[in-house]
Amino acid sequence: QTAQKPVGIKKPSGEIVTNHLAALGGEEKYVDFFAPIPEGAELLIMDSGDGPSTGYADALANAYDTAKSQGSLAGGPPTAGMIVYCGGMAIAVGDKLDEGLTSDAFASKVGDLPVLGMTCFGEQAYLEGQKENVQRNLS
Repeated sequence: QTAQKPVGIKKPSGEIVTNHLAALGGEEKYVDFFAPIPEGAELLIMDSGDGPSTGYADALANAYDTAKSQGSLAGGPPTAGMIVYCGGMAIAVGDKLDEGLTSDAFASKVGDLPVLGMTCFGEQAYLEGQKENVQRNLS
């Protein structure tokens, strides 16, 4: 379950691109991913910690702070929010999603702000240090 133990590739900038396994095993003892893995890349086995059991409460609170301090949110209070969970993260959280959204760490920041939630597959991310867009996880 790579949502609990994500596999990452460290970029020269130090940023990590996470990937989900597509297949593992066989007589050939292969590993296949949903995103390209450059030849010679070092794979890191990461740990989601208590994220799934808390609905990623700390991650949601930190993401809110980051969004408020960057871009157009730096100029004033948000009027609505959108949370996008990757498919693996949503599976890992399961019924604990509400715990993250209602945690003191997150709820105290958003108050009565309307928030739309969704899951997706085929996430893209911009790596500030690498100055590149990357495919993260499923496609």
